[in-house]
Amino acid sequence: MQTCHVFAGTHKTGSTALQQFLATNADRLATVGHSVIGVGFDHRGHRALARSLADGGGDLLARFAAELTSVDGNAVLASELFGDVIDKPPMPDLLLQVLAGAGYRARFVLVIRPQADYFNSRYAQLVKQLRCDLAFAEWVDTQLRIHRFDYQAHFGQLFDDDRFDCVALPFDAALRTRGIVATALDVLGVTDLDPGTVDPGAVSSNRIPGQRTIEHLLALQRARPGIAGMGAAERRAVAIEANAEAAANGWDADRFNGLTTALRLRIEGHYATSNDAFAHAAWGRSWADVFAP
Repeated sequence: MQTCHVFAGTHKTGSTALQQFLATNADRLATVGHSVIGVGFDHRGHRALARSLADGGGDLLARFAAELTSVDGNAVLASELFGDVIDKPPMPDLLLQVLAGAGYRARFVLVIRPQADYFNSRYAQLVKQLRCDLAFAEWVDTQLRIHRFDYQAHFGQLFDDDRFDCVALPFDAALRTRGIVATALDVLGVTDLDPGTVDPGAVSSNRIPGQRTIEHLLALQRARPGIAGMGAAERRAVAIEANAEAAANGWDADRFNGLTTALRLRIEGHYATSNDAFAHAAWGRSWADVFAP
């Protein structure tokens, strides 16, 4: 049985860089036995396919099943959305059914980032896109109630299901130094492709803006409440202009960090018991050991 590697995030762990690498190196990967599935694949990875699976199927899923029958070797999927919806019926059962029908076994690959640092990066990205006008601490309050950030509750069952394989990689200093693409190639067992072919310009939109930029973008949204009701294209155009103004003023020399000591400790305390249970299930060690400074 062949393997379908499903790179499922989480968010803010280099997923954009990995997806760009897969897009530009699909032909080379195919020559070493790993075919990047073409159905539903674009600059955001296999997001459309993940959404189709979460919604119960449709034409995209049928085309995915058809493509699998023509793949020679292992298959590769990549989108953070797989991780978001993995415990929401009909996932993962529907994906497993399609894969098994074509002779594939799923191997989910998770990259786990401590929630406090994730929240900081995600918040900055949302403000940069003019999709959040809350202060950071207020926004964190809204995230603490979201199920998928409790890793044990959201992913813990994956390690007890013998219908597929699951590997979790800690987004620690070692992974960040090696790089997400090189790490993904290690997971695939590929040793003769250069991970340095990622175009930095293709992922620069994910760079965390500076503190002054965040303040500027928050003030803009509060002064123009109509931004919240704009369509995606119009809002994107306003965001591009506002971020360009900030860059021209040199406001991105630093990087936003809203994590005061008290807020970081609050987030870590909120997830402490769950994170430790997850770490023991995934790595056989405590969370503190895995993410030791």
